[in-house]
Amino acid sequence: MTATLAIDRIDTSIWHPKLRVLHDLWRDVAPAPDLLPGRQHISPELLKPWLPNIWLIDAVESETDYEGCSPRFRYRLVGTKLVEMRGGHNPVGEWLDEANPARQSPNPTAARMREVVRSRQPSWRHGLPNNRRIDDIKQIENLFLPLASDSNRVNMLLCCSLYFGFAGREL
Repeated sequence: MTATLAIDRIDTSIWHPKLRVLHDLWRDVAPAPDLLPGRQHISPELLKPWLPNIWLIDAVESETDYEGCSPRFRYRLVGTKLVEMRGGHNPVGEWLDEANPARQSPNPTAARMREVVRSRQPSWRHGLPNNRRIDDIKQIENLFLPLASDSNRVNMLLCCSLYFGFAGREL
């Protein structure tokens, strides 16, 4: 049985316009109102405006992270802006928990991702960055969107992160 998605009840009015439009695109490509889109529903051409800020994450149920939690998350694609904000390191193919060893425990990003997998709902966040690699980053706004190749069970996350410096200027 497929649970009904509550995506129409999400208030996106305070979100950055780039994230609002991405959310709307994600919702519009879903195969039906009660089904999730999968990677197969979103072409790279559709994501072109967001590509520098996009990260795709595999949710691997058969793996556990260093905290013993499942699913474990692996970087599949990381946009150029994110690589820049990571000091030039591209973590494609790495596990989230291994690519970010200096993070606090429990890992707040992994916890959010697990909630997206469990709830099948997007997760939006605006605030201080969890990972302070670049001093110029004062705020971050990001969106995690669930993807399901079978339109039901989440096996990937489409994430988009925006970085802001002093006076709210996007970096």
